[in-house]
Amino acid sequence: MNRSEAKEIIAHCIKRQELKNKLINRDLMRRAISEDNVDNRFNSEAIKYREAATNLPGSIIDGLQDQYIANQILKEGGLINKYLKEMDFPGPTDPGIQYLKGFLKHPMRYIFFEIMEELGHDLYEVWNPFTEEELLVYSPAMTTTIKEAGGIISIWLIMGNYNGKCFETYGPVIPFKALTFFDIDYFALHNNFNLYREKNGISKDLNQNPVPYLMLVNGCELAMIANRGEDFLYFLKAKELNSLPDHNRLKKNFAIEYKEDIYKLTPHGYGEFPHFARAYFIEESSELKLLSFSETGFEEMIKAFEIHGITVEDNPDFILHPYTPNLTSMILDIDASPDQFVEIFEDAEGENTPEEDEQLESLNELMGLIVEAYNNGIKPNLKKYADEVGVPEEVAEQLYKVLKDKIGQMDDPGMN
Repeated sequence: MNRSEAKEIIAHCIKRQELKNKLINRDLMRRAISEDNVDNRFNSEAIKYREAATNLPGSIIDGLQDQYIANQILKEGGLINKYLKEMDFPGPTDPGIQYLKGFLKHPMRYIFFEIMEELGHDLYEVWNPFTEEELLVYSPAMTTTIKEAGGIISIWLIMGNYNGKCFETYGPVIPFKALTFFDIDYFALHNNFNLYREKNGISKDLNQNPVPYLMLVNGCELAMIANRGEDFLYFLKAKELNSLPDHNRLKKNFAIEYKEDIYKLTPHGYGEFPHFARAYFIEESSELKLLSFSETGFEEMIKAFEIHGITVEDNPDFILHPYTPNLTSMILDIDASPDQFVEIFEDAEGENTPEEDEQLESLNELMGLIVEAYNNGIKPNLKKYADEVGVPEEVAEQLYKVLKDKIGQMDDPGMN
């Protein structure tokens, strides 16, 4: 795209901004609130996700509510159909009526996307994997957000519509620093399983019921967690399997447990920190489910199964940020844990193994050192503390981040 083409698109968008401010922000949104109580509709939806909503600052809720109101006016089948019949314009060629009628052809909608290329001048080429669309997006708000974030944004959630030259955003743009489309896919699976299975089902669900997806803003600041250069991620895979091979042979590569018609298979050398790899074979459904907290653990578990003639494709069904199941559970008020069987195989009396006790003792000791430093107004020496208690420095950094969030969003001691 050359400079002349970019200037033409930007001028078109700026002209539309003036109409938006006059017709939508000033007139139609007031009418939607006073006549159709759309603000109460948002509040009624948000209260279903009370914990997620109350975690957000009022300014963010206000912005999401205004965006939702505009969506209810300008979406497919929205209130714009009624309002256009009742509005007075000088004539059919009036810019105002042409602007509003444009939403009948190209309704306002929510989309997830990732940036393919930054073109400059607030223009971006983006890709929506849920609909396989490639779009040209104009958004000064995205440009500002990228500068403020100081790093790569993984994916975005925005609302907007095609304006004849590009896709133009409206209202808040939500950037996610670490969540990926796998995480959104996992959330959508738990939010509306029936619609999830349809073609373009996630996009349909997002636009029919946007509020739970808007609550994902709780996860926009999540960062990646890594240990020894490998990201902590949930790797999930399921496959049909009629039966397990000879157990005595399997024991060469797996520790095997059996409870309530379910086998738990833990690959030797990869069942502990940082991999926590395990698989479950469910006799009733003839299904094998694999779960690992690292890519290495996932790949080594697949190799171990291959030795015994069980072929598992190495492309995971989901690769999740470790906080995604908790985020999904919190928003939807359900149990979205990827490990449905963990409680079945806990020690019968709920006791930890010696290895688990040792890990917990190290973490508690580390926590004590960090809190002591904070109380004394000293910046914690995380590398030194990690060496003392025998944990990776990355674990100390993550624990410190969690403690900062818990202790009133504290500043680094001694750094004021």
